[in-house]
Amino acid sequence: MPSSRRFQALAEGVCVSDRKVALSPHAVARLTKFLLGLPDKVVARLAYAIERDRAAGGTGLPHDEILKALLPRLRRIYEIRVREKQSLQRVLETLPRDLCAALPVRPMGGFGAFDGPLDLSDPPSERNFRRAEGLAKVFSGLAGPASRFGLDRRFRLSKAEIASSVGTLQRGLIREIRAARAGDYAESYRRPAMALCSLVLGLRAMEDLRRAKPLN
Repeated sequence: MPSSRRFQALAEGVCVSDRKVALSPHAVARLTKFLLGLPDKVVARLAYAIERDRAAGGTGLPHDEILKALLPRLRRIYEIRVREKQSLQRVLETLPRDLCAALPVRPMGGFGAFDGPLDLSDPPSERNFRRAEGLAKVFSGLAGPASRFGLDRRFRLSKAEIASSVGTLQRGLIREIRAARAGDYAESYRRPAMALCSLVLGLRAMEDLRRAKPLN
C-alpha cells in the first residue's frame, strides 16, 4: 500500500467534503496510473482495505475513485484465480488415478476398500515407480495451494485415494512375499515399493514391508 506522503502527492488537487473526497481529473489520471503499476497481491489487499475503510465511514480517502481504478485489475485477478482453482482441482482429481495406474494394483471398492490382486507376473517397471514417486512428491506440495483455493476437502479425498492405492500395494506385497509363490516377482518389488511407502504411508508401513519374510 502506498505511503501516506506518496498517496497525498498522487491525490493532488483533492477537494474534501464532510463524507467524500473528490479528485480533479488530473489527480484521477495520476492515481490510476500509479494503481495500475501495483502487483496483483497489493491490488487485492488495497481494495479490501479501501472497502473496509469506506464501510467504516472513513473520510480521508477517495474510495470510489480508487476502487473504480482497481476494478479492471480485480476482475483480471479474479479470472486468473478461477482458472488456477479449476486447474488445481483437475490435478487433485486426476493425480491419484495417474499414480494408481503406475502401480501393479487394481483396488476394488470405494478408495480401495477391498484389496484387489497384484499383477506381479513381470519384473517391476523402474519408470513406473519413478513416475509414482514423482507424483507423490508433487501431491505433497499441494496442501498449501489447496487450502488457499478452498479445496481442502478435495485434497483430503485425493490423499485418501493415494494412500489406498499404495496401501494396497504394500499389503499385497507382504502377502506375496510371505507366500513365496514360484514364478512371481514379489521380492523384486520390495525395494521400489518401500521408497513409495515411505513417501505416502510413513516409516512404519515401510518397515512392515522391509521385514516381511516367507513363511515357509
